[in-house]
Amino acid sequence: MSIRKKLSDCIKTIVDDLKEKEVTRTEFHMNHAPKNAATPYVVFRIEDIINSSPSYNATLKMMLYDDRNKTSEKNIENADIIRRSFDMLQKVHEDIALHSLLIIEQNIPSEYLTDKQVIEQQYDIRIYERNN
Repeated sequence: MSIRKKLSDCIKTIVDDLKEKEVTRTEFHMNHAPKNAATPYVVFRIEDIINSSPSYNATLKMMLYDDRNKTSEKNIENADIIRRSFDMLQKVHEDIALHSLLIIEQNIPSEYLTDKQVIEQQYDIRIYERNN
């Protein structure tokens, strides 16, 4: 199994746990959202996996979308929950170990988008394959 697949499975497990326990009334989509996605929703994707043997470095982007005409309290609350879950995370999942660090968090005002407001979070992730 590729390192991208292993990391994707691990991230999906964390996201599924978030959906069950903390982030309510919010859909999560990997890589892209459908055109008719109801706000608020989160799009997450893994970018730039680099082999820096004996580890890998990756970037995880979380884009939290909400309607531009609403107050963004739910979006801010979701951003806080996701930050608490992923910033300074240390996790062992099957045959990988990883840790992540929040490097960028920014609000993208609705003036730059047609109908949404966005909070972007970007995490650096270091991944180690474990020998079983």
